[in-house]
Amino acid sequence: LRTVFVPAGLPPSNEACTGASASAPGTYSFDTTGATTEGTAEALCTAFGHNGIDKDIWYSFAAPSNGTLLAQTCGTNWDTRIASYAACPGSTDNTATDCNDDASPMCSTGSPLASRLTAAVVRGQVVLLRVGGFRNTVGTVAFGGGMLQLAFTPDPCGLSDVSGPGQAGGADGDLTADDIIVYLNGFFAGNPAADVAGPGQRAEADGDFTADDIIVFLNRFFTGC
Repeated sequence: LRTVFVPAGLPPSNEACTGASASAPGTYSFDTTGATTEGTAEALCTAFGHNGIDKDIWYSFAAPSNGTLLAQTCGTNWDTRIASYAACPGSTDNTATDCNDDASPMCSTGSPLASRLTAAVVRGQVVLLRVGGFRNTVGTVAFGGGMLQLAFTPDPCGLSDVSGPGQAGGADGDLTADDIIVYLNGFFAGNPAADVAGPGQRAEADGDFTADDIIVFLNRFFTGC
């Protein structure tokens, strides 16, 4: 359990999106008592007559590989909300990419109104997580101390769909020669996303670009991963 001590009444250090706490998988203790609301209302968060996330704080997660990120506030004893973003408020991509009010199935610990969000991510993608409270119909905002749990499940296969038609854009659901060309271009340019293998063709990045990376990528490609 990782805890950041905040004196009573003072805003949390990660109250602003630009100060989002960089977080690895684990459990984080937080307190939103001194937080204000930075983000805007979100259509994806609409539930029970309210579409905002009040007294919010922010976390960031950088995906170490392709996989699935899980963020939840299980163990928190009040009504939370979580939303994910690609960028901070005031920027172009600051609309929520997902939002959750109440986890389903509900958490086994804490409030039944705690939240859970999952997101498919690709290696190097940074997900911003906004955690805050629900505002009821009379304007009362839920806040207080709680826990955020982050878990990451790597894609056991590893995606080789890295290109669209004409070697443009991102994944398009098809595996073609364009994917191989884009991967090799990235490999010879030293793109970190092309580092997909360690020594002996272990499916993990090791900071080096060798033939092992190319072999692992091609094995994935030809098995349809």
